[in-house]
Amino acid sequence: PGSLVLMDELGTGTDPKEGEALSRAILETLADAGCVAVVTSHLGGLRRIAAEGSGVVNASMQFDADHMAPSYQFRKGRPGRSYGLAIARGLGFPGELLDRAETYRDEAEARLDDVLQSLEAKEREAAQLAQALELERERVGRLTAELEGRAEVLARAEREHSAKLDRVARQRLLEARKEVEDAIQRLEARVAEGIGLEEAAREARSSVEAAARQFEAPPGEAADPRMRPAQLAAGVRVKLRESGASGTVLEVEGDRVALEVGGLRMQLPAEALERLDDQTPVTPAKGATHWMAQADATTELDLRGQRADEAEAALVRALDDAALVDLGELRIIHGKGTGALKARVAQVLEDDPRVEEYRPGVPSEGGHGVTVARIR
Repeated sequence: PGSLVLMDELGTGTDPKEGEALSRAILETLADAGCVAVVTSHLGGLRRIAAEGSGVVNASMQFDADHMAPSYQFRKGRPGRSYGLAIARGLGFPGELLDRAETYRDEAEARLDDVLQSLEAKEREAAQLAQALELERERVGRLTAELEGRAEVLARAEREHSAKLDRVARQRLLEARKEVEDAIQRLEARVAEGIGLEEAAREARSSVEAAARQFEAPPGEAADPRMRPAQLAAGVRVKLRESGASGTVLEVEGDRVALEVGGLRMQLPAEALERLDDQTPVTPAKGATHWMAQADATTELDLRGQRADEAEAALVRALDDAALVDLGELRIIHGKGTGALKARVAQVLEDDPRVEEYRPGVPSEGGHGVTVARIR
């Protein structure tokens, strides 16, 4: 016990079967004696004695079957297999001879070699997958680091842009304050010259509004073409978003704008208008509005709470006004309810030749409680 025994090519130099029997007896005796032994052999039958509790463990030196060369890798727990016939095939031995030799192999040994060959192929595939996985993991690591670097660059750029916008905002605030002070000085000067207070105030207001419009969008960004009540004043030139018709603002009341379009006076929400390139204020001619037709056109009509006949009359008037000022679309709110009001609206739109088409509202427009009509 405790001895180290080293033996190379055990059982050779005699009949293979007797050599295998002798070698097995020697290995079992060494195991029973508790010796530590390292034994090499080409006798395939010795592989089968390594079982649980036997005290014998298989091991092998790996062989590269693709290149027919040893890899010099030691594998414990795995018996080796013979490559004699494969090497002979690689050396050019006749195929008929090798095929005959295959028939003479021990069936149990051949099956074991087939299992070992399949196992080696799967291990090579697993090793290749593991290598590919490691390469992919490294690539993901590099991409993650790159993305984190880009995120930091973007965050820094955002901070710099925010600081720049703060500086621009402060500068504009100072400029706006100066413009207001200048407007006050001009107003005082005009009043001192004998100009009427109302006219001087209108000039000052137009001056301040013109300056304010220059500050609506940050440098390099396109301004939103939709108008807001604060941007509008009497005489400002605008166009209708739906039809493109141009007109002149007469007055602003809350978010509703009274304007002249083609000789007609109408009221529309400010967001239904767009600025024209020429924003020079134009003062309407005196008395120019007393003969204009009154068309209170609107892009939205709320019929909720009305009886069917009242709703029909209101809808016809709204269609008249919309067609008169060439509005392209009319949003009709009738609610869901029993569906009677919606049916009457559909019938009116179906019978009116000025309606090109109509459809239920999408969820953002009010869903089935709304009908949207396109005007020819």
